[in-house]
Amino acid sequence: MAHLLAPAPFDVEIDGGRSNATRWTSWIRRFDAFLEASSITDDRPCIATLLHVGGDKIEEIYEVKRNASTLKKDEKYAVVKKMFSDCFSPQKNIDMSTLQFRQTYQRQGEGIDACSVRLKTLATSCEFGTSTDREIKLQLIQGCLDKRIKLKAAQDNVTLEEILKFAQSLEFSSEAVNINLYKKEQGSSKVEAAYQLKGGANAFGNGYSGTKKDIKKCFKCGL
Repeated sequence: MAHLLAPAPFDVEIDGGRSNATRWTSWIRRFDAFLEASSITDDRPCIATLLHVGGDKIEEIYEVKRNASTLKKDEKYAVVKKMFSDCFSPQKNIDMSTLQFRQTYQRQGEGIDACSVRLKTLATSCEFGTSTDREIKLQLIQGCLDKRIKLKAAQDNVTLEEILKFAQSLEFSSEAVNINLYKKEQGSSKVEAAYQLKGGANAFGNGYSGTKKDIKKCFKCGL
C-alpha cells in the first residue's frame, strides 16, 4: 500500500472543544488508515504512535486516565480508542447537530456534490447510522434548488449515488449549453463588426447600400 502522511496533531481546544466529537471521529479514521499503510498492527506500537501523532493534549489525557487506573499499562489499542471517543462524546449535542442538519439547504451557485459533502459532514454528529444516505436524500428533496433533482430524489428506490450522478449530468449539460451560446454570440459579434467595416450601413444608418441609379427622381424638382 502507498505510504501515507500521518494526520496533524489533534487540537482539543478548537472552538472551545465543541466540535471535538465530530473532529475526533474524522481524525481517528485518518489515523487508522495511516497505521494500515505503515503496517503497524500490534497494540503497543499502535498506542505509542497514537500518542506521538496525536500531540501533547492527547498524551496528557492518556496519562490522566492511566494514572486514574482507567487504563491498564498493557491495554488494547481498541480500548484506548474507545476511551478517547467516550472522553469527547459528552461534548456532542445530537439534538442541536440534527437541527443544524435539517436547516441545511443548497446555496445559490453551489453544486449538488458540494451540498452533499456539507450534509455528510454534519450527519457524522447526528448518529443516523445506516440511515445516513436516506437522511441526506430527504434533505436534498427539501433543500435542493433544481426541481428536476427534487423529482429524481423523490422516486422510490433511487439511491443517493444515482441522485448525485443525475445532478452532475444536468450541470454538465447546462455548462455545454452556456458554452455554445457564448460561441454563437461571439460569432454574431464578429459578423456584425465585419459588416460595419465593409460599409454595410449608409450615412443615415439605415443599412441601405444601393447606388444612385436605384433612387427615383422627384417629378417636381428633378432631384
